[in-house]
Amino acid sequence: MKQIYKITYIPTNKIYIGKVAYESFRYFGSPDIDVVNEDFLKLPNEIQKDYTVRKEILWESEDCSDSELAEK
Repeated sequence: MKQIYKITYIPTNKIYIGKVAYESFRYFGSPDIDVVNEDFLKLPNEIQKDYTVRKEILWESEDCSDSELAEK
């Protein structure tokens, strides 16, 4: 299963759009950890201890080509 997905980091509301050419419900992309850390360090301690990372599947296909996936 090939997918286009959206990751939202709550409470920063930063969004990452990615693609995966193999089915893995556990995959959450490969964000720049320095950017993520910088964003979270700006948050109060209480919020740093209770946050959410949300993954939404925007599009998927069982039989599309890699080039079609890249176009999406």
